[in-house]
Amino acid sequence: MKPARSSRSRGFATLMAIILIGMVGVALAVMSALFAHEAKRTRQTRCEAQLRQMLLAGAASVDERLSSWQAEVPEQKWAVALPKALADDGAAVSVQVAPQALAMEVAIEGKLEGRIGQQTLTVVRADGRWRIAAARLGD
Repeated sequence: MKPARSSRSRGFATLMAIILIGMVGVALAVMSALFAHEAKRTRQTRCEAQLRQMLLAGAASVDERLSSWQAEVPEQKWAVALPKALADDGAAVSVQVAPQALAMEVAIEGKLEGRIGQQTLTVVRADGRWRIAAARLGD
């Protein structure tokens, strides 16, 4: 037969078990907060990348229309068609043309998940046709 454990020894074992459970709980809470932060950062990065792609789609839309523009281009605005999944999420891309003397400023704006991305294209007329001369992000 084994001798019975003293109550002091059982109390120490119980205290150590409670401390270990507490340490595991704290570690899990810290890891959970880190994972939540990383998930948020990943969503933001995905959204920013998608916005850049949407601005590129707006620039491609402008490039498609350049060949049909005459020497005098009126002020105009249009929306760029987006895939259904993006449109259903509330995403939108708009293009606005502001004619000037020998050039045009074309403002492209993309909206996605409450974020707004902007790009400005400078379009010039040379050799009888319009060409994109410069692009700036974030105006």
